[in-house]
Amino acid sequence: DAIRKGKENSWKKMFDPVDVIIIDDIQRLAGKTTTQQLLFSYFLTCNKAIIITSNSELNKKDFSEELISFLSTGAHIYIDDPDKESKLEFLVTSLCAANIEVENEALLWLSNQNFLSYAAIKGFVKTLNLFSTNETLSIADCIKCSKGYIY
Repeated sequence: DAIRKGKENSWKKMFDPVDVIIIDDIQRLAGKTTTQQLLFSYFLTCNKAIIITSNSELNKKDFSEELISFLSTGAHIYIDDPDKESKLEFLVTSLCAANIEVENEALLWLSNQNFLSYAAIKGFVKTLNLFSTNETLSIADCIKCSKGYIY
């Protein structure tokens, strides 16, 4: 927002009192060249610890080579997707927390699906909640709501 309003220095001042800068989901800056250039120039001079997360590798089509090169010099920690059992447990807990009931057949179907991530499970449960009419949801309901959350 500060960049759009021409106040690039105001956001830099926000970081002055901190020792660590955390940027979550940097892939969301894909194609935003002005923002990337400002971040890159700030990173070069800020003398702060920088932690960046991404759900995917940054590609040269959407990010400048300089930024990719700079980010690749740091430590890389890859976190694998949780196993299927952990995702299922999270799904069941999320369904219970949202007071959503599904038929046993639907739960069995869901247990055999591979959700993209915990965030995908949360999105799926929100979609089910919007779809729900306080009735027990069927397998057909779950299939309709699962598009985009399962691979």
